[in-house]
Amino acid sequence: MHVFRVYASRTKHIRNCVVDTALLCVILLAAVAVYFIPSFVARMRHHHNENAIVIINFFLGWTFIGWVVALAWAFSSQPAQSVEKTPT
Repeated sequence: MHVFRVYASRTKHIRNCVVDTALLCVILLAAVAVYFIPSFVARMRHHHNENAIVIINFFLGWTFIGWVVALAWAFSSQPAQSVEKTPT
C-alpha cells in the first residue's frame, strides 16, 4: 500500500512540474509578444523606419519609456508620397 502512495505522489509531482513548465512557457511567450508590439505595429504598417523602431524596441524596450517611444514612433504617420504628374 505504501508503494502505491509513493508512486502516486511522484506521479502527481511530475504532472505538476509539467503543468508549471507549460504555464511558464505560455507566460514567457506572451511577455515576448507584448514586448515586441511596437515592432509588430511598425511591420504591419510598413513604416519607413521599421528597422530603427525594431532596434529601439529591442535595446530600450525593457525601459518603459523606450517601449512607449517605440510604440508612438510605430504609430506615427508616414511621410507623404510624392506623386509625379505626367504631362498630358
